[in-house]
Amino acid sequence: MAELTTADLTETTTTSSCCSSDAQSTAAADSTPQASSCGCSADQSTATVTQDLERAIPVSARQVVLYEPAMCCQTGVCGPSVDQELIDVRESLRWVEGQGAVVTRHNLSSDPDAFVANPKVTGLMAAFGEDALPVLVVDGDIAIHARYPSREELAGVLSVPAEPARVVAADSSGGCGCGPGGCS
Repeated sequence: MAELTTADLTETTTTSSCCSSDAQSTAAADSTPQASSCGCSADQSTATVTQDLERAIPVSARQVVLYEPAMCCQTGVCGPSVDQELIDVRESLRWVEGQGAVVTRHNLSSDPDAFVANPKVTGLMAAFGEDALPVLVVDGDIAIHARYPSREELAGVLSVPAEPARVVAADSSGGCGCGPGGCS
């Protein structure tokens, strides 16, 4: 099976501005007055085509970027008291990488330039401040903000079946320089 490129998707989107080619062919054969200007029935929409195109993008071509609030280490999974939600998101992002997507994480304290470089994230933060974080960006578009995504949400965004998350216990060894006295 040939891999789709962004150019292929752009061309497809341009040539089928309101519905799929199958629907256009069917609508063209049907000369009822309900057909729209491009030959689609009135209930078809660009959103449906966009969703179909997203499903057509192979997971290996997907870019998943997580912009996170300031933490003492890159993932926040360190120190004597670790938030279980951070462990869950770390495991879910590892799972996404295992599906073939490219995953990048940016922490506000260690990588502020990444936040400034993305105008969509900058805009969210201008509107909501740090309450906008975390922000999940998939293929350049904001998918979720102000909370971490669940494994099921990540699977839905990537259009792959979700696998149950493994239960992983917190590691309080302080492997990132954090310990009972705080982070170094």
